[in-house]
Amino acid sequence: MIRCPISSAAAVAVLVVGVSELAFLSRTELLTGLPVFQPTVDDATLVAKRRLLPRVTNEILLIGDSSCTMGLDPAVFEAAGLGRPVNLGTLASFTMPGFAALGVEALEYRPRAVVVSVLPRSFEMTEAQAREFDLLGRYLTAYGRQSPAYDLRPADRWSWFARKHRFNIFPPEFGGSFAAYAGKLDEWNGHYHERGTYAGAKPFEYKARFQPTEYCRIGLLQLADATRNRGVPLLFWWSPSPTDAVSAEYLTDASRYVDEFAAGAPDFIVLRPAPSWDPENFGSVTHLTPTAAKSNSEELAKYIHLNLN
Repeated sequence: MIRCPISSAAAVAVLVVGVSELAFLSRTELLTGLPVFQPTVDDATLVAKRRLLPRVTNEILLIGDSSCTMGLDPAVFEAAGLGRPVNLGTLASFTMPGFAALGVEALEYRPRAVVVSVLPRSFEMTEAQAREFDLLGRYLTAYGRQSPAYDLRPADRWSWFARKHRFNIFPPEFGGSFAAYAGKLDEWNGHYHERGTYAGAKPFEYKARFQPTEYCRIGLLQLADATRNRGVPLLFWWSPSPTDAVSAEYLTDASRYVDEFAAGAPDFIVLRPAPSWDPENFGSVTHLTPTAAKSNSEELAKYIHLNLN
């Protein structure tokens, strides 16, 4: 008589776990464990912004790092007669190839134009940092997307699976829950108000030399190619940096880098050189205050009127 190596009780336990896991995966949001588990702020931002994708149709799409999220207010553009742009800015941890991949996804909803708004430091991220941040790989896995700058590996798929099960406490400064945070992003069409107080750049935050990476260039090139193929205008808008956080050479080199990129990318329009503003306009080293964000949005609205028919 051959004995089964697994007892009937163990087999039942494995079956129950398997069924429970299938139910969990089928009933939770693709990237996260919502609504069972609260996500991190990085994940929450990405999930909440993707919920706004249907609004992109025939509107201006704003995309980039968190300086885009905090620094460009769709309500200001609406008041200027430019419809109501959708702000899909995420966080620096998503990196330029992530912004590009989300932009390519948004192109499926036929936006009127795409505006990339980032700080120069978003061009300095490396693939190694992206893998350490562990956001882009999980996004590509969860939503079935691709990036020419980032190849998916087994570690990305495992991390996606494991982090869907992770318990998180949503920070009170972002509303205390995903529902509260996503509700504000929904109300403000992807914009979010900076609430901090900037106390000056710390030594490790100061940028003296601009050091762009090929990883980021490939990401931006993906978006430039995709917009050109669809006949969608692609505009580039530098987010302001505090004057005490960057050198003049840093901004000059960053501006030159993107200008050179634009020279080789038809229909890519750079609207202004990388600027620096007085520190009083910032709530953090990367985010404008709500008042300064209004001014930044008004200035961009004027450039859009000049460059879009």
